[in-house]
Parts: sequence; structure tokens; C-alpha cells
Amino acid sequence: MKRLSTSRWIFTAILFSLLTACATTQRGLPPWPAELPPVEEFLSAHRADAANAAVQNEAEYLKWIKRFYLGWALYPNGWQWLTDTVMRETPDYQQRLHLKHQMADIGQRIGAEWAKDSRHRYINTSHLMVWGDAVKLAVRKGTQMQLADAISADVDGLLATTVRAADIDMDRYFPDSKSVVAQEEGDFEDPFDV
Repeated sequence: MKRLSTSRWIFTAILFSLLTACATTQRGLPPWPAELPPVEEFLSAHRADAANAAVQNEAEYLKWIKRFYLGWALYPNGWQWLTDTVMRETPDYQQRLHLKHQMADIGQRIGAEWAKDSRHRYINTSHLMVWGDAVKLAVRKGTQMQLADAISADVDGLLATTVRAADIDMDRYFPDSKSVVAQEEGDFEDPFDV
């Protein structure tokens, strides 16, 4: 059997990648950003929910996945931006490494559910807003590790229907959030203010 040269092997790998990308595009799906988790993960999640798949096609579902991660006109900073900012504001290397993996896992679970048609999801936009604000406050307080654990548990609870949607609010994570936010508002420069 003849061995492929290095350049031939690279050419074959690139060709295979292009053909795979074309196959995705041929199915009517938009190109998938390389910085996001693999599209197959989300396609599997979409197909696993037959009720949602009956009212929302794959292209529409993936559009909302991309919006969750990358943001869009109405919410310009998505999960990817939030994760990157948390990484920048976490000085300890081991904590950053742990948070990076945890944020990726949480984001994938949240995104896969939130991107569904609103009649078929357990995670809604108000949850995203609460979690985004809670993460910002946790970074200010240095409690991002504990908050990530709490959000992860709540995502599991929402998906298992053991946590009610109405239970997810800032007071759940920061019982003194109203006074803390008001007090800290002018105390320092907000790293999240862009």
C-alpha cells in the first residue's frame, strides 16, 4: 500500500474539511463558526426533541445558538464574550482553567435549550439576563467559581423541572443584590461596560 506524502495528506485533510462544510451548507444550514462547540452537538439536541423539531427547523435553531454565543443586534454580548471577560477577570490560572471548562459546559447546555422555540424550552431569555448580571456581580465580588456551580445546578434543575422558571432571579444568587448593586455602582470601573 502506498503512503501519502505530507503535502498530499494535508491536501486530503483540507479537501475533506471543505466537503464536510459544503455538505452542511447543502442541507440549507448556515456556515458554522469554528470558535463555537461542534454543530453536531446542537443538531443532536435539536433532533432529540421531536416536539420542538416539528415547529422549528435546524437552520432556525442554529441561528439562535449562534446568537446565544455571539450576540446580535438586540443583545450584542453573547455567552462567548461573557466567558472571555470572566477569564480576563479571574487572576488565578487554576481557577481560570476550571471556569473555562465549566463555562463551556454550562453554555452548551443553556444554548441548546434556550435556542428552542419558546413554547418548547425550559430556559428563557430572562434567565439569560439574570445569569449575565449575576456573573458580572460575581466577578466584582470574586465569587465566580461559586456562582458557576450554582448556575450549573440550576440549569440541571430547570431541565429536570425540579427548579421552577420563576425561581431564577438575582436574589437567588445574591440575596442582597439590590443594595450591593446600588452601593457598588460608582465604586469602580465596570470591566463589563462596553
